[in-house]
Amino acid sequence: MERTRENHSRPLQSGLVWGVGYLAILVSVVLAVRFAWAGADTDADGVIRSAAAAVAAIVGCHGPAWIMRAIGLRAWFAAFIAFAGFTVCIAVTIAGGIGTIAVGSDKSRALRVNAAETYADKRSELEVLRERRRRLPNTKPIGMIEGELTAARLIAGGVPRMRAWMRWRLRREPSVPNMRDLPAS
Repeated sequence: MERTRENHSRPLQSGLVWGVGYLAILVSVVLAVRFAWAGADTDADGVIRSAAAAVAAIVGCHGPAWIMRAIGLRAWFAAFIAFAGFTVCIAVTIAGGIGTIAVGSDKSRALRVNAAETYADKRSELEVLRERRRRLPNTKPIGMIEGELTAARLIAGGVPRMRAWMRWRLRREPSVPNMRDLPAS
Protein backbone atom coordinates (compact mmCIF):
# COMPACT_ATOMS: atom_id res chain seq x y z
CA MET A 1 0.00 0.00 0.00
CA GLU A 2 1.37 3.32 -1.04
CA ARG A 3 1.76 5.93 1.64
CA THR A 4 -0.03 9.07 0.59
CA ARG A 5 -0.72 12.23 2.42
CA GLU A 6 -4.28 11.08 3.13
CA ASN A 7 -3.16 7.77 4.63
CA HIS A 8 -0.51 9.53 6.70
CA SER A 9 -2.98 11.96 8.30
CA ARG A 10 -5.50 9.23 9.08
CA PRO A 11 -3.91 8.22 12.43
CA LEU A 12 -4.00 11.87 13.53
CA GLN A 13 -7.65 12.21 12.61
CA SER A 14 -8.45 8.91 14.23
CA GLY A 15 -6.63 10.01 17.41
CA LEU A 16 -8.55 13.30 17.46
CA VAL A 17 -11.85 11.50 17.02
CA TRP A 18 -11.05 9.10 19.85
CA GLY A 19 -9.82 11.96 22.06
CA VAL A 20 -12.94 14.04 21.50
CA GLY A 21 -15.12 10.98 21.99
CA TYR A 22 -13.54 10.09 25.33
CA LEU A 23 -13.64 13.74 26.40
CA ALA A 24 -17.39 13.68 25.73
CA ILE A 25 -17.69 10.46 27.74
CA LEU A 26 -15.74 12.03 30.60
CA VAL A 27 -17.99 15.10 30.62
CA SER A 28 -21.06 12.87 30.51
CA VAL A 29 -19.82 10.74 33.41
CA VAL A 30 -18.81 13.75 35.53
CA LEU A 31 -22.18 15.46 35.03
CA ALA A 32 -24.11 12.25 35.70
CA VAL A 33 -22.14 11.58 38.89
CA ARG A 34 -22.46 15.18 40.06
CA PHE A 35 -26.22 15.35 39.63
CA ALA A 36 -26.73 11.85 41.05
CA TRP A 37 -24.70 12.79 44.14
CA ALA A 38 -26.55 16.11 44.54
CA GLY A 39 -29.90 14.35 44.48
CA ALA A 40 -28.95 11.82 47.17
CA ASP A 41 -30.07 12.09 50.79
CA THR A 42 -27.18 10.20 52.43
CA ASP A 43 -23.56 9.50 51.52
CA ALA A 44 -24.22 5.80 50.92
CA ASP A 45 -27.15 6.68 48.68
CA GLY A 46 -24.92 9.20 46.88
CA VAL A 47 -22.22 6.58 46.21
CA ILE A 48 -24.76 4.08 44.85
CA ARG A 49 -26.52 6.65 42.68
CA SER A 50 -23.25 8.07 41.40
CA ALA A 51 -21.90 4.64 40.46
CA ALA A 52 -25.12 3.72 38.66
CA ALA A 53 -25.14 7.06 36.83
CA ALA A 54 -21.50 6.61 35.79
CA VAL A 55 -22.16 3.11 34.41
CA ALA A 56 -25.28 4.36 32.60
CA ALA A 57 -23.30 7.23 31.06
CA ILE A 58 -20.44 4.97 29.94
CA VAL A 59 -22.74 2.32 28.46
CA GLY A 60 -24.91 5.04 26.92
CA CYS A 61 -21.90 6.61 25.22
CA HIS A 62 -20.33 3.33 24.08
CA GLY A 63 -23.61 1.61 23.16
CA PRO A 64 -23.84 2.67 19.52
CA ALA A 65 -20.23 1.62 18.87
CA TRP A 66 -20.79 -1.75 20.53
CA ILE A 67 -23.98 -2.32 18.54
CA MET A 68 -22.32 -1.44 15.22
CA ARG A 69 -19.30 -3.63 15.97
CA ALA A 70 -21.53 -6.61 16.86
CA ILE A 71 -23.54 -6.11 13.65
CA GLY A 72 -20.33 -5.85 11.62
CA LEU A 73 -19.14 -9.15 13.14
CA ARG A 74 -22.61 -10.67 12.54
CA ALA A 75 -22.92 -11.46 16.23
CA TRP A 76 -26.68 -10.95 16.37
CA PHE A 77 -27.15 -11.97 19.99
CA ALA A 78 -24.36 -9.62 21.11
CA ALA A 79 -25.92 -6.86 19.01
CA PHE A 80 -29.29 -7.49 20.69
CA ILE A 81 -27.72 -7.45 24.18
CA ALA A 82 -25.81 -4.26 23.34
CA PHE A 83 -28.98 -2.66 21.99
CA ALA A 84 -30.98 -3.67 25.11
CA GLY A 85 -28.27 -2.37 27.45
CA PHE A 86 -27.96 0.84 25.44
CA THR A 87 -31.74 1.37 25.52
CA VAL A 88 -31.94 0.81 29.27
CA CYS A 89 -29.00 3.13 29.94
CA ILE A 90 -30.39 5.87 27.70
CA ALA A 91 -33.79 5.54 29.44
CA VAL A 92 -32.11 5.76 32.86
CA THR A 93 -30.05 8.76 31.77
CA ILE A 94 -33.06 10.59 30.33
CA ALA A 95 -35.21 9.76 33.36
CA GLY A 96 -32.42 10.94 35.66
CA GLY A 97 -32.11 14.16 33.70
CA ILE A 98 -35.85 14.75 33.82
CA GLY A 99 -35.85 13.97 37.54
CA THR A 100 -32.98 16.37 38.13
CA ILE A 101 -34.79 19.08 36.21
CA ALA A 102 -38.00 18.41 38.16
CA VAL A 103 -36.19 18.49 41.51
CA GLY A 104 -34.40 21.66 40.48
CA SER A 105 -37.66 23.32 39.49
CA ASP A 106 -39.28 22.17 42.75
CA LYS A 107 -36.41 23.66 44.73
CA SER A 108 -36.58 26.87 42.71
CA ARG A 109 -40.33 27.09 43.27
CA ALA A 110 -39.88 26.45 46.99
CA LEU A 111 -37.27 29.19 47.16
CA ARG A 112 -39.57 31.60 45.33
CA VAL A 113 -42.49 30.77 47.66
CA ASN A 114 -40.20 31.17 50.67
CA ALA A 115 -38.95 34.51 49.36
CA ALA A 116 -42.54 35.68 48.75
CA GLU A 117 -43.56 34.68 52.28
CA THR A 118 -40.49 36.37 53.75
CA TYR A 119 -41.26 39.47 51.71
CA ALA A 120 -44.85 39.46 52.96
CA ASP A 121 -43.62 39.05 56.56
CA LYS A 122 -41.18 41.91 56.14
CA ARG A 123 -43.88 44.11 54.59
CA SER A 124 -46.24 43.44 57.51
CA GLU A 125 -43.43 44.14 59.99
CA LEU A 126 -42.68 47.37 58.13
CA GLU A 127 -46.33 48.40 58.36
CA VAL A 128 -46.32 47.72 62.13
CA LEU A 129 -43.19 49.85 62.52
CA ARG A 130 -44.68 52.63 60.40
CA GLU A 131 -47.80 52.60 62.55
CA ARG A 132 -45.67 52.85 65.71
CA ARG A 133 -43.81 55.76 64.16
CA ARG A 134 -47.10 57.51 63.27
CA ARG A 135 -48.15 57.32 66.92
CA LEU A 136 -44.97 59.11 68.05
CA PRO A 137 -45.17 62.90 68.50
CA ASN A 138 -44.18 64.99 65.51
CA THR A 139 -40.50 65.71 65.41
CA LYS A 140 -38.57 68.57 63.90
CA PRO A 141 -35.45 68.42 61.76
CA ILE A 142 -32.19 68.26 63.72
CA GLY A 143 -31.11 71.71 62.55
CA MET A 144 -34.28 73.27 63.90
CA ILE A 145 -33.92 71.48 67.23
CA GLU A 146 -30.28 72.56 67.56
CA GLY A 147 -31.26 76.16 66.89
CA GLU A 148 -34.02 76.07 69.52
CA LEU A 149 -31.67 74.43 72.04
CA THR A 150 -29.05 77.10 71.43
CA ALA A 151 -31.63 79.86 71.88
CA ALA A 152 -32.91 78.25 75.07
CA ARG A 153 -29.38 77.98 76.44
CA LEU A 154 -28.72 81.63 75.68
CA ILE A 155 -31.95 82.65 77.34
CA ALA A 156 -31.35 80.37 80.31
CA GLY A 157 -27.82 81.67 80.64
CA GLY A 158 -28.99 85.23 80.09
CA VAL A 159 -31.61 85.30 82.91
CA PRO A 160 -29.10 85.12 85.76
CA ARG A 161 -26.99 87.76 84.04
CA MET A 162 -30.01 89.96 83.64
CA ARG A 163 -30.95 89.54 87.29
CA ALA A 164 -27.40 90.38 88.31
CA TRP A 165 -27.49 93.45 86.13
CA MET A 166 -30.86 94.46 87.64
CA ARG A 167 -29.46 94.07 91.15
CA TRP A 168 -26.47 96.20 90.26
CA ARG A 169 -28.76 98.78 88.74
CA LEU A 170 -31.07 98.79 91.79
CA ARG A 171 -28.12 99.52 94.00
CA ARG A 172 -27.21 102.52 91.87
CA GLU A 173 -30.69 103.83 91.10
CA PRO A 174 -33.34 103.31 93.74
CA SER A 175 -36.12 104.55 91.42
CA VAL A 176 -36.16 101.25 89.55
CA PRO A 177 -38.90 98.94 90.89
CA ASN A 178 -38.10 96.32 93.46
CA MET A 179 -36.70 93.00 92.28
CA ARG A 180 -39.54 91.17 93.94
CA ASP A 181 -41.96 92.97 91.67
CA LEU A 182 -40.27 91.66 88.51
CA PRO A 183 -41.98 88.65 86.89
CA ALA A 184 -40.36 85.29 87.61
CA SER A 185 -38.82 83.57 84.66
